[in-house]
Amino acid sequence: MKLLNLTLCNLASFEGEHVIDFSGEPLAGADLFSIVGETGSGKSTILDAICLALYGLAPRFCGAVNFKFYDRDNESKKDKELSPDDSRNIMRKGTRSCYSEVVFKARDGFRYKARWACSIPRSKYSPPERRLWRYVKGEDGNWTEVVVELGNAANRANRRVDNSVINGIIGLDYDQFTRTMLLAQNSFANFVKAESKDKARLLEKLTGTEFYTKVGRQIALLKKQADDNFMAVYNKVQAYEVQKLSDTELTEVQTRLKEQTDALTEVRKQITASEANLRWLADYRKHEDTCRKMEQSLAEAKKRAALLNDVRRELKIQSDLEPMRGVYQSWLDAENDIKKLDESVKQGQTECEALQVSVEQGEKQLQAVKEQEAKVREEAESLAPQILKKRQLKVRLDAQKAQVDGLRSEVEALDNKAKQLKEIISKNASAMSDLSTQRDAAEKFLSAMQPHQCMIDVMDVVLGDLDRLYSQETYYVDGCLQQEKLHKQLKAEEAALSEGKKRCLDLTAQLTKLQSELAEKQKVLSSVDVDKLNHHLDDMTKQYNLFHPLSDLVEGVKKALQDKQVAEAEFAQIQQKQKTVSEEMTKLLSEEKNISSLLPGMEEAYQLTAGKNAQSLRASLQEGKPCPVCGALEHPYAHDVDSVMLPLKQEIASKRKRMEEIRTLLQADGTGLMSQSSALNARCEVVKATIERLTTELQHSESVWKETTVGYEDLQVLSLHTESEAIIELLNAKVAEVIVCGRETRALLADYERKRKEIDALRASVDKNHKLNDEEAEKLHASQLKWESSKGQWNQKHQELEQVATQNKDLRTALSAKITVGDWAQRYSDDYAAFIASLKQMQTDYQNATTQKQESDSKLKIAAAKAEELQKQSADYAVDGEKKHKAFDEVLLCYKQEDEAYAAMLGGKSPEDVEKEIGEKQKTAAKIVEEMTEDCRKRVEQLMHLQGLLKGNANRMAEKRTECGKLRTEILDFVGRYNKGVAEENRIGEDDLLHYFDASVDWNAKRQRIKQTDEEVATLSGSMKSCVDALEAHIAMQQDKELVERAVSAYDEAIKEQLSKSEAMTAEAEQIEKECTSLGGRLSAHERCIQATADCRTELDRLKKERDDWQELYGILGNADSDTLRESVQVYTLQFLIRQANVHLQMFSKRYSLEQVKNSLGIRVVDHDRADEIRNVSSLSGGETFLVSLALALGLSSLSSRNVPMYNLFVDEGFGTLDGDSLNMVIDALSCLQAMQGKKVGVISHTAEMRERIRTQIRVKRVGMGGKSVIEIV
Repeated sequence: MKLLNLTLCNLASFEGEHVIDFSGEPLAGADLFSIVGETGSGKSTILDAICLALYGLAPRFCGAVNFKFYDRDNESKKDKELSPDDSRNIMRKGTRSCYSEVVFKARDGFRYKARWACSIPRSKYSPPERRLWRYVKGEDGNWTEVVVELGNAANRANRRVDNSVINGIIGLDYDQFTRTMLLAQNSFANFVKAESKDKARLLEKLTGTEFYTKVGRQIALLKKQADDNFMAVYNKVQAYEVQKLSDTELTEVQTRLKEQTDALTEVRKQITASEANLRWLADYRKHEDTCRKMEQSLAEAKKRAALLNDVRRELKIQSDLEPMRGVYQSWLDAENDIKKLDESVKQGQTECEALQVSVEQGEKQLQAVKEQEAKVREEAESLAPQILKKRQLKVRLDAQKAQVDGLRSEVEALDNKAKQLKEIISKNASAMSDLSTQRDAAEKFLSAMQPHQCMIDVMDVVLGDLDRLYSQETYYVDGCLQQEKLHKQLKAEEAALSEGKKRCLDLTAQLTKLQSELAEKQKVLSSVDVDKLNHHLDDMTKQYNLFHPLSDLVEGVKKALQDKQVAEAEFAQIQQKQKTVSEEMTKLLSEEKNISSLLPGMEEAYQLTAGKNAQSLRASLQEGKPCPVCGALEHPYAHDVDSVMLPLKQEIASKRKRMEEIRTLLQADGTGLMSQSSALNARCEVVKATIERLTTELQHSESVWKETTVGYEDLQVLSLHTESEAIIELLNAKVAEVIVCGRETRALLADYERKRKEIDALRASVDKNHKLNDEEAEKLHASQLKWESSKGQWNQKHQELEQVATQNKDLRTALSAKITVGDWAQRYSDDYAAFIASLKQMQTDYQNATTQKQESDSKLKIAAAKAEELQKQSADYAVDGEKKHKAFDEVLLCYKQEDEAYAAMLGGKSPEDVEKEIGEKQKTAAKIVEEMTEDCRKRVEQLMHLQGLLKGNANRMAEKRTECGKLRTEILDFVGRYNKGVAEENRIGEDDLLHYFDASVDWNAKRQRIKQTDEEVATLSGSMKSCVDALEAHIAMQQDKELVERAVSAYDEAIKEQLSKSEAMTAEAEQIEKECTSLGGRLSAHERCIQATADCRTELDRLKKERDDWQELYGILGNADSDTLRESVQVYTLQFLIRQANVHLQMFSKRYSLEQVKNSLGIRVVDHDRADEIRNVSSLSGGETFLVSLALALGLSSLSSRNVPMYNLFVDEGFGTLDGDSLNMVIDALSCLQAMQGKKVGVISHTAEMRERIRTQIRVKRVGMGGKSVIEIV
């Protein structure tokens, strides 16, 4: 990268635009140039401007301290009050915008222009604006600027700056750029003199290699994670190993589980048999109750059948009368038809009479309407001549009206023109009056302003002087405030300086006191025998380690005895439950066997009865004929056999359901009797194994007790099993004694350690006070320098303000001679803006009055000529108007007379309206005649039609009466014949026929009711027989005859006996099942532990390898503070840095070269003039230290830009420590960089020697007051 041009505007001390052209003379031809100027004049601002334009960051603000008064998180202050590290602070106070612009040539061969700018459009700072352009040569040979997109600009506190684009173009990021182009020797001077433990951190910061620190810390973190992961899996494996069963325990558990499972199976069989007996008893009671209920239902059905005998007699009569139903219904229909025809004839006669009257009235109305039509025609004929005459008069009126309208328009036009002309004359006169008034006012104002005419003529000069006076006085007031602030700061620094001196004295006294206290404590500590105390503590620890496990052993024996008693009690309970479950299983199995023997026969009987052959035989049975199978004449099951077979079907379903219940009770998962038996067997084995294990543990504990207590007679005389309480009490006493002795010894050791730590703390305090004393001395020296600097600033500010006050006084005197306004000084002081506005208004008013007077004179002349012309036009319009008005009045009078005659004709109606009215009357009359004629015709036709219908209905009624007589005779003959052939109680009369032939009576419902009653009796009879058969079959199914006798004689006692037996066996089965469950659980847990252990060991091997790898890498590169890798990397970095630095150091002086202490960050100086004597860097003088630091800085610049050519280099302060020869040597060496590396070096200095020795200079000069500077290139 090569800088070509720098433009900066309103940055810090530079007001306005300043340009530094590096590609033009004299800078282009100089190998070395200097940037010189007084302290604080703005030399470093040039470097800030370069960094701002390129990266949006300024070195002076990066890392600035945020003062306490600044509230960074307060959004209301955002962009109003800038934080101390915000680059926008570089904008010069009093300006509204600033920018920095750099033109440079990048490594890709293109020229670029980078720009940074910000402004204060109102009351807030705008966000910084960054732009980048590339110069591209067009086809016409001209260079054009092409925009290159950049990231966001820095906002508050230099955060979130995207420099990815500019980094790629230049090849360096911001930190690398500042290390490569901007060299400050302070950093390397500190590095050269730093302690070895701090050199790695300093070198890391200088070279930008912080990445290796992060790598070291990450290695330490990953190594810790690998250790934690390995230990987590290892602890899990150990836990699984403890939970696994030994081989002996495993064999015992498996054997015991098999025994308990067999016992549980036997008990479940007994329980099954007992439950089968309970179900048989329950079914017996159900069969018995069913038979009793069925007998009651049959008796009630027979009683209901006897109550239906009257209905049977009535149905017999209705069946005999059925052949006459059609004849009887025909007679009823004929009677109804006669009634309807009689009513229709009477109604027709009434309608014919009314219609005859209506026809006569219609003929009379028709005659009256025809007479009215003739009158309307006569009226129309008489009005026709009058209509024609009025129409002719209308034509003449229309012609006269057109003439009147034309004359009226002409008269109105003349009147309007005359009126407009009068208005124009009036307005012209008013305007002339206004112009005269304005001219008089302007003359009066100009006369009043005559005393101020001289001031108004030079008003622009006066306003400029006032503006300059106001600016300088404002600057003076601000300067006084700044001076007051500097005065307060000076007082505060004086107080801080006094306080620093006091702290130095206090630290020295405190250091002496600490050293005395340290010597006393070291003397006391040397008198303690630490080895004797540690030996005594080891003895107490051994005794405690002996007695404490014995206490645990006794407690374990005591608990084992209790567990053994509990296990033996549980073992007895399990055996009892096994017995109960076995009995219940036996009972259920017996019942299952009985049902299995009966169920096939019952199912076969049901299939035979319900089969297709049986159904066909039942269908062929007839009432009163013998059955082809049994020969019976009555067939109760011929119909509705399903109700008879229902009990048998229900019994079969009950047996099947009971079989399923038995299987469920025996084989259900988890709750079945077999499962309970297996669980009890397993649990029994577990408890048995537990008892044996506890017995073995008690025997082992007894042997351990005897072996351990050898030598302790008071413990061996006590029995471990029977005197455990006494043993525990004795052991507790011995442990307490040992604990007391141990505590005393530990207290002595702790006191020793406390005193030792106090001594270490005192040593640290002494070292810390030494360091604080040195630091305080340095601070005191810095405070002294700062106070002297502030004092000089205050004096300089005071002189500057005195000069400004003198200039302001002279300017006021000059203004008093020019300004003619009275008390202008007071008005200026009270309100400067209002006073300036009043002067400008005075100037404007004077100019306006002059212009107004001239314009008024000109306009008055024009208005007078216009008034004379208007008067002439007004006289002409008056003569023409009089003639037109006379002609209009004559024509209008004639038109009004003709119009009155027209209005009097035809009653004031128009001919069209009269014709329309007569026409409507004629149409209405003709329409009424036509409608009345049609209505009369329709009435006559309707009368003739009704007369024909009336005659037809009379003939049909006579025919119906003849037919009705014949049907009645036939019905009476049938009733007589029927009564002769039946008993007297079954005879009927003519009135009874209406009941038997009544359609509302539901005879089928009565027949269905009788049928259902008879079928119910037959069905219940069959069901009764089936229930009795089922009860006998159920009794025959039970093989236990004693149980049958008990059920018949004492059912409730039999049930109680069976329930007691079943509950006992169930309890036994539950006990066995619990033991089996426990044993199964232990086996499952054992298997899970084996599987989990195998899985974890595979993972453990993998984690162990991973941990070993990280441990090896940690031993080489990492530790918690990342010092190992950092120091190793920086050792190699320093090696390359020293190699580059020696190249530059040889250019400065052949006498010195640098070498690295092997495998460390130490630097030694080889003095070739002293026979290659090795010198420590602390022995170097100030000038020698500067040469070494400059060489290291140039070496770092070469390292940072080893892949990116950089053609500019700026070296900061530090040349003041060199003598004349060394200074010449350094200047020559820096000049050679142009020839050797192509670098143009700029040296920043304020020393006189540099100004004298380097001729090409960028001079930063202060001008005037207010900290303003300018740039001059020579």
